[in-house]
Amino acid sequence: MDRVYIKCCSAFSSAAANWNEAYQVALEMGDSTMQLATARLEELLRVERAFEEAAAQGAMRIVTMDPNAPRSVPKELLCYRDMNIFYRVLPDGRSGRNIVATLRGVLQSRSASLTVPLTSLLMYRGIPVLAQALAPFGTEPIKIYGDGAESDPEVAAEVEIIADALRTPLPDQVLCEVYRSLDGRMYVTNTNITTIALDDSMLIGSPLKRPEMLALCPCVTATCEDTLSVLHNAVVMEALWRVLDAAVDQQCRRLSDTLHFYGVNLCLLGGVLDAFAERYGDAADDVQRFTEVVAIEMIARTIKQEFYAEVQAKRLGVDEVGVNTCYARHLRAALHSEHRERFSQLVLRKYAIDNGSGHADGLLRVLLDVRRDRCSAIVERVSWLIGACSAPSADGAESRRTVAWAFLVAGRITPCLCDPKLMCSLEPLYRSWRTGEAHCFACCYPLQVKVAMWQGRVGDGLNLASTAVEQVTARYGNTSIRAVQAQRTFMKLLFTIPSLENVREAYSMATCILEVYKDHAGPITRAKCHIEVGYCLLGASAVMNVVGEAARHFQAAEQLLLLASLRSSNGAWLYLQPSLGLVRCRQLGQQDGPVPLKALVADALYLSRAAAPADYCTKYLWVLGMELAAERHYAESAQILTTAYRMAKRTQRTRLDVDRLHGDTLRVYSDWDPEQYAAYCTAIAEGARVP
Repeated sequence: MDRVYIKCCSAFSSAAANWNEAYQVALEMGDSTMQLATARLEELLRVERAFEEAAAQGAMRIVTMDPNAPRSVPKELLCYRDMNIFYRVLPDGRSGRNIVATLRGVLQSRSASLTVPLTSLLMYRGIPVLAQALAPFGTEPIKIYGDGAESDPEVAAEVEIIADALRTPLPDQVLCEVYRSLDGRMYVTNTNITTIALDDSMLIGSPLKRPEMLALCPCVTATCEDTLSVLHNAVVMEALWRVLDAAVDQQCRRLSDTLHFYGVNLCLLGGVLDAFAERYGDAADDVQRFTEVVAIEMIARTIKQEFYAEVQAKRLGVDEVGVNTCYARHLRAALHSEHRERFSQLVLRKYAIDNGSGHADGLLRVLLDVRRDRCSAIVERVSWLIGACSAPSADGAESRRTVAWAFLVAGRITPCLCDPKLMCSLEPLYRSWRTGEAHCFACCYPLQVKVAMWQGRVGDGLNLASTAVEQVTARYGNTSIRAVQAQRTFMKLLFTIPSLENVREAYSMATCILEVYKDHAGPITRAKCHIEVGYCLLGASAVMNVVGEAARHFQAAEQLLLLASLRSSNGAWLYLQPSLGLVRCRQLGQQDGPVPLKALVADALYLSRAAAPADYCTKYLWVLGMELAAERHYAESAQILTTAYRMAKRTQRTRLDVDRLHGDTLRVYSDWDPEQYAAYCTAIAEGARVP
């Protein structure tokens, strides 16, 4: 699948919305405090929802074969692209959900160096469409890991760390396609290291044990045999019992959401029912009510699957009358009295329920009763599952109704573990959960450290981070990527608690980390580490005079990024970070720094023309312009701030205070020459367009 996506990325356009960049910037937002982590989650969800709204318009046109649909990809079947979005019509929904789940696993692992393109699975009129934001891979994509590529040691180490973090054993044949993009990021486009097939096969269409289950439930092991052991967890069973507390019309949705949250595939509803009856067998009324809820869900999902199978096989989505007729026919087959026995047996077969223990007869009676007494609830649930609703007919007659279709989002890549509240609730579990050293090093310790710092338990956080460094180093050695990552975490914590001793220890660790990276990491990873160290030093400048040292790290990062060809529109997000660091050095009093402030102006103007309008670029121009004004370089300041203002006005969905930037620009012109620029300032103040 990734071959066609990579091919389409060569058509990436800087003139269209860069959805992938917006999502990656949100992923890279800081989360050192609970407030920042919450803001990061909100931004991720905002970008993802906006992308889905945009992609849905193209997906619906593709399904209906609208003349204005996205263009098909030459020589590729059922693949389309438009406005930096790649679309692929899939043969079935499960394969699409599995693709999304495998990519989501990379993000759930909180990989230090690998990411994935923004991806969503959309459904419209029963047709699954995978939508992926294009990334700037260029006309000659650089494959750095996978078939046909020389193995990159940094990526190879990260693949093992991801598997450890997710508790997914590496398969005998590792599939992991990684490309280096022109924006400096390394993207996983296809992999089998983040999920476990329930039938122990490599088939992408088979049900999967997903990372959510392994992360949330200690009783689940990383094999394909014990999927339903998650239901032995008291917390999970209590969550299922609470389904009965929901309003009657919300119980099925609550059941589905609960099982999805814990990574339980809905094809296992029979096992869910058995586990509930086993645990709450003494409460016969609750078991009966829960069985009825499960029966409604089974019937609704069976209708959905039968409907989807026909629609997807015959591509009926293009024909509104045809798809509506198909829907009506499957509802009749399920709910009409003459088909009741045959359909009920179909439900039992779908969920692999036999009469070995007498369960089938009891469930069959419930299915028949629910089908007779809760017909409207079943229709409502099916309609919600497939995105259908009743609407007036085209002729406007009230007595005649038709079916209106809406798009559904069937899969997203943002992991639930991005939610800081969930992380805090899991921290006590991870404190007592010992699954193995590798998992503790890659997942448990980092989560515990982060939550401890959020909650103000600084001593606990430092002790955990120090212990992790000692144990990881003892197991993997000083020069391993794993040890370096643990050291970076500890180093950043030490810098956040500024004392002379902490700063000295942290800086000595930074020196060792950079030495290891010289031999085991690429220039971009090394540049990012230099930038990280530089900003940490700036934060500790009140304790030690380290501003000059910070400036040297920013300069080293600039040189590495130049070597990596990131002084470009795609790499501007990273290339501007050391430049911003140098400006911060000037703000902290390093007036005789190694780089004059005016020397940054030419680079800033070049990148403002090359890069697409974005908040990170506007913010840098704003800071640079104000610092130039503070040093009375008014001509350069006015030019930079005017450029920043223009960019802010062109940036879609900007989160910056444009009015404040507007006022700062006005003040600089006024301070420069109030008489000469009085009319110009008045025009700006009145909201006129800056020429």
